Amino acid sequence: MDAASDATAARQQLASRYGTGPRGGHRLGYVVVAILAVLLAAWAVWAAVGEGNQASGQLRSYDVVSAHRVKVSVDVQRPTGSTLRCTVRALATDHSVVGQIVLVWGSGQPGAANLSGVVRTDREATAAELVGCR
Repeated sequence: MDAASDATAARQQLASRYGTGPRGGHRLGYVVVAILAVLLAAWAVWAAVGEGNQASGQLRSYDVVSAHRVKVSVDVQRPTGSTLRCTVRALATDHSVVGQIVLVWGSGQPGAANLSGVVRTDREATAAELVGCR
């Protein structure tokens, strides 16, 4: 017997005893990992680009002028010229919502502005909060 036939016989004996490994099984794993990596990268780009196009606002001030009125002022930024709506709530001492207003900045140029308004309340408010701008 020569060395080649001994190696073939040994391979056949090992294969019959332990079985043969899956052929191409690793390839499927690599494909799945590559697809997941591409999806993760696409999501990261989408999230980064989308974050830059959102309007933002900050409650500049509020003043409780009576038991049923709160004056509010909000500084806003919008990256596009679309209409912007900011919701502001008036809160009582127990943190319940006693009034709400939506301040609207009509369509126009992108940039910064200050929106102000008066929140009418059910009972006396002690604070105001900006819920968000969209």
